[in-house]
Formats: sequence, structure tokens, C-alpha cells
Amino acid sequence: MKEYLKGCVLLSFLLILGCGGMRSTVDVDQLAADSLRIARATDHYLSGALLDFREQYKAAIHEYHRALTYDSSSAQILKAIGRDHLRLDQYKAAVRYLKRSYANNPEDRETLFYLADAYYSLDDSEKTIASFEKLNKVDPYNTAVHANLIYLYSRGGQLDRLVRLREDIVQRFGYRDDSVYQLFSLYMQMKAYQKAENLADTLLALDNGFARNWALLGSARQALKDTSGAMAAYRKVMRLHPPTDNTIVRMYHLLADGKEWETAVEVLTPLIDQPQVKDKARHFLTESLMELGRFDEAEEVVSPLLNRAGFKAKAHHLMGMISLGQGQQEKALNHLRRFTGLEPWNTEAWEGLALTYLQDEDYQNAILVLEEALVEKLESPRLLSLYGTSLARVERKEEALVVLRKAYSFEPKDINTIMALSTIYEDLGRYQDLDSLYETALIVYPGNPLLLNNYSYSLAQRGKDLQKALQMAAEALKFDPKSAAFLDTKGWVYFKLGEYDKAQEYIGKAASKSDDDPVISDHLGDVYFQLGDVEAARRNWQKALEADPENEAIQRKLQTK
Repeated sequence: MKEYLKGCVLLSFLLILGCGGMRSTVDVDQLAADSLRIARATDHYLSGALLDFREQYKAAIHEYHRALTYDSSSAQILKAIGRDHLRLDQYKAAVRYLKRSYANNPEDRETLFYLADAYYSLDDSEKTIASFEKLNKVDPYNTAVHANLIYLYSRGGQLDRLVRLREDIVQRFGYRDDSVYQLFSLYMQMKAYQKAENLADTLLALDNGFARNWALLGSARQALKDTSGAMAAYRKVMRLHPPTDNTIVRMYHLLADGKEWETAVEVLTPLIDQPQVKDKARHFLTESLMELGRFDEAEEVVSPLLNRAGFKAKAHHLMGMISLGQGQQEKALNHLRRFTGLEPWNTEAWEGLALTYLQDEDYQNAILVLEEALVEKLESPRLLSLYGTSLARVERKEEALVVLRKAYSFEPKDINTIMALSTIYEDLGRYQDLDSLYETALIVYPGNPLLLNNYSYSLAQRGKDLQKALQMAAEALKFDPKSAAFLDTKGWVYFKLGEYDKAQEYIGKAASKSDDDPVISDHLGDVYFQLGDVEAARRNWQKALEADPENEAIQRKLQTK
């Protein structure tokens, strides 16, 4: 019996090691030698396996190396050595032996997994991925391999490879597996909206009674700017399933992006009676009514939210905006004060309150509100920008400069901060800073007509780079050919160039579109004076002085010319 068992062990190990094939002629002596070699390799291999079981990995490696002296090409022995080096955190040694094992048996799943593990520990992402990809070909239904590849592709931002893997998983496991929804999310992330829509259509072909599939179709169509198609999908969602906040949010943003406020009112009105979404529906319905200027209706809709814990702060914010729309300044301030009290950390609350004071030209109170917000350590770029603007309005320009520079350092792309800072630089005569600000801003916003116009006018005032100023003024006018300010700027550049006829053409057009602007009237007076028409010049200067009676420069012109 013992001899029989020994023979079985030898036979099985022969199969494992994949040693020599059958010969057409039996060499008895060679066969005996091979059998002895295999027996000795087997003994050492089994001793190593026992040491592995006892977690004595160094000793196990020693035994495996002894086995290797009897069978140097055994993939199984090489794999065991590589695996134990991996267990001992000896990753480079692990790779050496595992690569040899793989070369002898490229279909072995364990070897590929250990190789991937070793490469990952060596922080070699590409080789880790390559090992898992080979393993995926050998074992395409292994979800652990899929999970590792998904992680590695995602971490490395390799979205194309991630998509191909997700598509392969869906093909193998079918469209009812949760992976299909992961694939849809990936399409949306990559802005492959048409593929996302096609996938949603496929899901609906399989099950058109599942609300989630209709919601996916709505999302894809929304991304494709198919407003009517998206709305049809979302309406189907609500017919199949009680409406949820998520559905309401998607529908509202879809309609808001298209400024379809009437449709929003139509869709949201019946939903304010649906218990599960009534508060969210009231919120969005209020905003839609406000956009339509229907402030009294908006007030009626939002009022119940003033007593709803999760919506109280937002309700006071909306009531503040509604009150401003109704021309009720004090009422607006009261609601916005409540908003800041309920959510003192919310910059939107302080911004609304400050803007209310600024709208009423109450700059001192705007400053007090913003200082209170800054005490709360709410140093948001927007609040700092408003604070700097308010300081500038009360002639605290040096302080305003410090604040606006800080706001700009936080958010150099904020157009409101850029415009406010440019005004301060202009007023303080800091032209080098001003030009640098404009040049940088025009890199970010190369076609912004307001930046082009203001920079052009500033250069004209200084008589600097007039051809460049003329080009920028022309670009601004392309955006709005009827703008009085833009026409005046181009005319003023021509004036500075000494081309008075062209200056009269453009500034005259500007004056016809803005009858009471003192700057335009003053410019037109200067043009007429250079053209020799003193009477017309004085008439326009007088008109400018009536609009700006404290302007000493115009007073001097009328006294001396």
C-alpha cells in the first residue's frame, strides 16, 4: 500500500511540474534517474509546503531552492519561491521568480495574481495593470480581477481603458447586472452623452417599466440639451414611481437652464401637494415665480417653508429677495437678517444682505454687514470683493485696494473683482498695475467687451498705445454696436489720434443714444471745439455741467473758451 501511495505522489508531482514528455523509446536507466530526481524534488517541495503552513517562509524558500536543483524549470516551485518572497516583502526577488514561473506556465492564474501584487508593492502601476489584464484574459469572469483593474484605471485616470473594461463586463454578465449603471455613470463622466443615451435606450428595451432606466434616459437627454425629450423621460419617472427630490432637482435644473419658467411653474405647481417632495417643489416653484416677476404669488408659495426646519433659512432668503422685488426694503432687510442669524456660516446670507444695502446706496451699512461677516471668518472672495467695492464708494480707496487685492489673490478669475480693482488702480494712478491686470484678464476672457472697452478708454485717456486702444474699442463694438459707452470710447480714441471727424461720428452716435451722460456730452463738446464750432462745443459742455454740476474741469472750459 505504501509503495502504491508513493507512486501516486510521484505521478501527481510529475503532472504538476510538467517534466519531460513521453518518449517513443523507453530508456530504463533514464526513467529511473528521472523518477529519483522527481522524488527528491517532491520531498523538498512538500517540506517547503509544510514550512509554509507553519509560516516559516525563509526556511520554506530554502527547501524550495533545494527542490529547484532537481527541477530548475518547474513553474510550481518557482511560483512558490516568488510567493514566499512576496510574503516577506522582498518584492524584487518575488518578481524575478514569478516571471520565470509565468514564462513556463503563462496560463497560471495564481502566478499572475502574485505578479500583480508584487508590482503594485513596487509602485509600478503599468506592470501591475499589465499583469491583471493578462489574468483577465485567462479568467474573464473573475470579479476580483475586475475590481482591481477598475481601481487601477480610476486611480490613474485611464478612462478609456476603464470604459472598455466596463463594456466587456456588461457584455459578459448582461444588462441586468449593476455594472451597467456604473458604465452609464462613466459615459456621463466622460461626456459621452450619446453613448449614455443609447445605453439607456437598451435598458428600456429590456424593461420599460423600471423608473430608474427612464431617469437615466432623462439625464442623458438633459446633457444632450434635448429639453423636451428629457422632460418626457422625467414625467415618465413620476408616473412609474412617486416623485423624489432627486427627480425634482433634475427637472428644475433642466428647465432653469433653458429659462423655461412658465413650464417650470406648470410642472411644479401640482407637486407642492405631494408629501414626499412638497418642500423642494415649493422652493423651486418660488424661484420660478420670482423669475417671472410674480412676487405676490411667490410669497404665498414660500410662506409655509418659514416654519419648516430644513427650509427655514432658505425661505427667509427667498422672502428677502421677494420683498426687494416688491420694493419693500425694510421687510427685505428683516428677512435677510433672519437668514444670517440662522446660517451665520453661509456666505450667501451675508452677500444678500450687503447687496440690499448697496442697491439702496447705503454704503456704510453695507460695510458694517460685511465687516460682521469677516469677523465670522467668512473670507470668501465674493464677500471681500463686495467689501472692497463698498470701501471704494466712500472714498476709502487705499483700504479698498488692500481688500480687493486679497479677493483677487483668492479668485483671480472673478470678473466683478477684476472690474472693481481696475477702477481703484485707475483712481490711484497705478497704471502699471492696471495694465498688467487688464492684460492678464484678457488672457482669461479674451473677448470680454467690457474689459476691452475699459482698457481701451484707459489707454486713450493716457494717450498711450492708441492703435491698440482703437483695435480693442472696435472689438468691443462688434459685441454691441449700439452701446453708447462703446461708441464713445472708439470716438475718444479717434479724438486722441487727432481724427476729429471720425471722433464726431462715433461720439455723436453715442450722444444720440444717451442724452444725459455728462462724459459723452463733455467729449462731444471737445470734438466740436477742435472742429472750430465753439457754439456747439459750449452747448454740449453746458449740457454736461447740468448733469454734473460739481465738475470743475467743465466749469473751466466754459469760463475760458
